[in-house]
Amino acid sequence: MFSEEKEDGPELEADAMDLFGAAKLLERTGERERSALFMRRALEGRLSEEIAVLAKMKLASHFKRNRDWAKAISLWQEMTSLNQVTCYRELAIYYEHRERDYEKARQAAEEGLTAAAGASKSLEKDFSHRLERLKHKIERKSTGKDTK
Repeated sequence: MFSEEKEDGPELEADAMDLFGAAKLLERTGERERSALFMRRALEGRLSEEIAVLAKMKLASHFKRNRDWAKAISLWQEMTSLNQVTCYRELAIYYEHRERDYEKARQAAEEGLTAAAGASKSLEKDFSHRLERLKHKIERKSTGKDTK
């Protein structure tokens, strides 16, 4: 249906929105790898900021699902500059549970709480709860009582 060849393929003339649409269709049909490929190609073209953010979020989710942490983190960090609050949450979760770097997790959660203020009560609550938990983990680690 969709050619993955860059040369002479039908998507050569396709614009970024066509590629984005194809990526969404492929995702819905369970072809996640091909969807990610089309999403990356769409991002190389001209997308509105809103659609580009959506494409990056979908791509970051794909990388997270595949445990390609470096690529997921890179996209989340890029999108924090666009004030994408959920990216702060993803970074906080990653640093807390994958790297066990509680200070980096705390920093991401604090930035997320600031970004969420007034925009999302549920994310404000999530960040507040996360910060409280991280505070206790940092205290336990500093006193040598860190068991996990």
